[in-house]
Amino acid sequence: MPKLLPIFIYIALVLPAFSARTVKTIFLKPPAGAPEQAFLWNETTSVEVSLPRRNLSAPVKLPKGTSEFLVLSQLPANEDTLPAGAQKIMIPDAWSDTILIFIPSKSNKKFPARVIVVNASNDAFKKGETMVYNLTTSIFIGKLGGETVRVKARGTGVVKAPLATAGFYPVAIDCFIPKTKERKAVIRSNWKHNDKARQLLFVLPNPGKDVPRIWGVLDRFDKLVEKEE
Repeated sequence: MPKLLPIFIYIALVLPAFSARTVKTIFLKPPAGAPEQAFLWNETTSVEVSLPRRNLSAPVKLPKGTSEFLVLSQLPANEDTLPAGAQKIMIPDAWSDTILIFIPSKSNKKFPARVIVVNASNDAFKKGETMVYNLTTSIFIGKLGGETVRVKARGTGVVKAPLATAGFYPVAIDCFIPKTKERKAVIRSNWKHNDKARQLLFVLPNPGKDVPRIWGVLDRFDKLVEKEE
């Protein structure tokens, strides 16, 4: 029987990390001196997450059965000194994968960001798809391959995979600016499709210009869980 031990160890190491509840994070355009990590905290547990600026973090495992967290820059000394005004987020236990998008916010005095919670479970956001987050006052109008999507101001939408396999596809993105009643072209290009990843597409304000800027991040599946609570 001792000869079987290495086999069982090997199986444990290669089991998919994504079978557990996980969370990934990103901090979009953080202000100078912004924290590079955050704590998701409640009375029973805390989860530390990193806050990369240009890509999603590696997934961090979440404890089962815990759905409500405060977002903090540091853990409280004790439960009697809870930081008043900290943002509370809900991560349902049924979600197998969650993405937290940190957006700079001056109104949050306890953490320089507000947090958008994204259900990134496989049944809600599939490989090959693009999830659009419009953070502007303009209307996003996009055609990715043969798929089209219209996303209202401060809204979100999902675009189905433009191709069944890897390859290139045409992209045409416009925005409608309510203030001027104009529809303007933003992007005319060909993009490379990764059928083994998902894409987050952010529509961001472009200081001094009416036309927003478009910024995309791939959510890959080749990173292991880096921390486990």
